[in-house]
Amino acid sequence: MNLLAAGYSVAQLDSGTLNMTFGGYTRSLAETTPDTSTITITFYDATGTNVLGTMTVDSANTTSQWALTSGSIALPVGTRFVSYQFTTSAHSGDTNYNAYLDDAFATLSVGTAPQSAMPGIGANYLTNSGFESGLDGWTASQGAGVGAVGQQAGYPAAFGGSSYFAAGAVQQAS
Repeated sequence: MNLLAAGYSVAQLDSGTLNMTFGGYTRSLAETTPDTSTITITFYDATGTNVLGTMTVDSANTTSQWALTSGSIALPVGTRFVSYQFTTSAHSGDTNYNAYLDDAFATLSVGTAPQSAMPGIGANYLTNSGFESGLDGWTASQGAGVGAVGQQAGYPAAFGGSSYFAAGAVQQAS
């Protein structure tokens, strides 16, 4: 996401007072060894290539309910672009869709201390964060990712709406 295009000024971005709160609701399929997932936020400079900072949070990999997976980090001075990435790793099973993400979010707020992640408070800078339009606005890599639509036999219902990102093997969506 381009923070200048989102309406922030260089002075605001370089003030040292902005925090990025990010996350989503995650879960894994009930298997002997559940697949695992992480959410990573990466900050880039004006060229979009130099990494200024990163933070990764691990999913609880719950298998019976959706769990909030989130983090908050100070926006590094010089940040102009931010990347949100959901990564999964397969550990068992014979399908590719065993770790899930729904209602993803990335927000900016003013403050010098980390704040609790509260989806819906502040502007969510992610497009199609509930995956109601499949993977529109997302890029899947290292294998095929799908946005599951509706309830499918053997898979959980969506946290919100009717769709979510389902991934397996070693896959990422940004």
